Amino acid sequence: MKKTTFARRTSLWLTLMAITCAPLAAQTGPGFGSLKCEQETDPVGIETPSPRFSWQLVSPERGCRQTAYRIVVAGTEKDAAAGRATMWDSGKVPGEQSLLIPYNGQPLGAAETYYWSVRVWGPDGKPSAWSPAQRFTMGLPDREDWSGARWIALEEDVDSLIVINGTFDTGPDNPILGNKPFGRNKLPLLRREFTVDKPVRRATAYVCGLGQFELFLNGEKTGDHFLDPAWTKFDKEAQYVSFDVSDRLRQGANAVGAMLGNGFFNIPRERYSKFAGSYGAPKMIFKLQIEYEDGTRQTVVSDDSWKAAPGPVTFSSIYGGEDYDAGLAQAGWTSPDFDDSSWSAAVLTRFDSPLRSQRTTPIKIRQRVPTVRKYRNSKGNYLYDLGQNASGIVRLSVRASGRHTVRMFPGELCRPDSTVNQRSSGGPVFFSYTT
Repeated sequence: MKKTTFARRTSLWLTLMAITCAPLAAQTGPGFGSLKCEQETDPVGIETPSPRFSWQLVSPERGCRQTAYRIVVAGTEKDAAAGRATMWDSGKVPGEQSLLIPYNGQPLGAAETYYWSVRVWGPDGKPSAWSPAQRFTMGLPDREDWSGARWIALEEDVDSLIVINGTFDTGPDNPILGNKPFGRNKLPLLRREFTVDKPVRRATAYVCGLGQFELFLNGEKTGDHFLDPAWTKFDKEAQYVSFDVSDRLRQGANAVGAMLGNGFFNIPRERYSKFAGSYGAPKMIFKLQIEYEDGTRQTVVSDDSWKAAPGPVTFSSIYGGEDYDAGLAQAGWTSPDFDDSSWSAAVLTRFDSPLRSQRTTPIKIRQRVPTVRKYRNSKGNYLYDLGQNASGIVRLSVRASGRHTVRMFPGELCRPDSTVNQRSSGGPVFFSYTT
């Protein structure tokens, strides 16, 4: 039995090895892997005037090494793939360097997309084929690159309620804050419709929604990020996020929508809080640049033509929890032809901090944590034990008739009567969902 098992495993291993190695055996010269610009694959929103290029050499030959390279950068994918440079040609550069080689060509334009390709020489002195063309899209390094986009909001800022320096003493006896109520702003939905009437070559969206945002195009969320943008000292810098939305636009009517949350930008002085402060009401700045196949362009920016309305999230605190009222949800608000006649015009507001492109790896949903144990305590409440300490989002399914509110209290401990104890994690913290 052991010999048979070993023979079968050996045969299977050899078969898998043959399948894995087949593509390499067909390769006739050095190839490429992990083609990167600024250590990212096809990055969008680069602000550096000299992006850096990297690659890995792949070859079926043992001991193959690079003796020279040549990089070309062009305005079209076709030119770059053919080795035709319209922006920069490094020429043949001797050496084995293949990491972080800086661009040294013509000035790169804001919001423009470029393509690059590389070829290398091996010890035999013969050049490889050109690598598949890779792309990178520039960001908006200067305020004038935003094409007149304005910060928009649902509410005006109230200067007396802005607390920029913040405080870790959030109680009513704080000598600076006293009983000042701040951070209790409405959380907005923002939308605008526009028309696309020609075939689209490229479209890039640049958005900063403070404190957090989710962007939607034609009814679907853009990207898979969570809690964009990254948190900063907002009076010093705010970060915008760039998305390639070329495949999200449609001919005819289109709609763009944004849902804003508080994050660390606007922390209500209610429930539990380690830190209190507010830079003002939630706000957003946005630019969508569309390039058509015929070379013409269209720009959609945030301004007073946008509409605004309160969203279904009625309370949001990065520390204290969130309340969601499904009775306030508006189906289809991110889709074209939605009736927004009851919405108000977006408020033009000011925010003077410099804008920088977010280059950090974004937060994403990476894992689902299952419930290890569920039971009902003596008070009739359900307890869900996740078996670990975690930071995440609650996924809740509710079946109800009429309006009912479900409250969820997270905690690290349980009391003897099987109720949640928030003593070690801080309280009160709770999440509520109203059907």
